Amino acid sequence: MNLLSTKRILLAMLIADVVIFGGWIAHEEISRKGDQIKLPVEGYDPRDLLSGHYVRFQLTAAREAQALALPDAKEIAVCLERSSDGLYHVSRVQSAGDACKPFLIGSRGSTGIDFGIHRFYVDERIANEVRTVQAGSNTYLVATIDLRGTAHPVDLVINGNSLGRQQ
Repeated sequence: MNLLSTKRILLAMLIADVVIFGGWIAHEEISRKGDQIKLPVEGYDPRDLLSGHYVRFQLTAAREAQALALPDAKEIAVCLERSSDGLYHVSRVQSAGDACKPFLIGSRGSTGIDFGIHRFYVDERIANEVRTVQAGSNTYLVATIDLRGTAHPVDLVINGNSLGRQQ
């Protein structure tokens, strides 16, 4: 192999990398640019801040979906509706041909329905502010939901204070 063909092969590999990974990154960014919704959370564990500067929680939607899921279902798609408090709750199981939006897709795990969101990382400078958490309309996860029904966390608001938009 001569030097010219080696350069061509390396250039082709570089172009392929840019196209593949650039397309993948662009796809992920587009999927995260959807409308933001507020999902209520429960089951906080701020003690985890000591091990990794994150708050563990469970989406209320997981409990709501568990109540609607068939016992043998491995996967569940649920429709979300905005309630009077401004938070989105599970309204029904999405059926074939049902075009509800927004919707979440989850799977059945050992502890129930899992939507793949369990924690939100926080800046260690504000970790002490997260020690006490009150469930309610002023504690929720701000997320975007892509076309596949996957939620992407944007911010966590605890007791009315944003954890993701700190300086």
